[in-house]
Amino acid sequence: AMIYFFYPHLPALSLLGGSDPNTMVDYALPFVKEQCENQTAFDCHFVDLRPGFDDGFGNGRPDLIGLDGVHPNDAGSQIMAEAVWAVMEAECLGSE
Repeated sequence: AMIYFFYPHLPALSLLGGSDPNTMVDYALPFVKEQCENQTAFDCHFVDLRPGFDDGFGNGRPDLIGLDGVHPNDAGSQIMAEAVWAVMEAECLGSE
């Protein structure tokens, strides 16, 4: 089995993301999700991290992203870990 976690939205006007940092994420998501869902060689579980990072306006919460404006900080990493762990528990992944 594989867990594919998709990158969350970035804050508006992020340092490295520019003025519209989420265009590429929104464009790529359906393609990546479809590839995971259509995988036949193994079970693929898709985790969309955008909801956990959402600021209520469709952008990532700045308090979850590091100073570079792209990578999650410790709080953002915790949200990512909890989302992946929830899938692992729900699907009994990693157990014998």
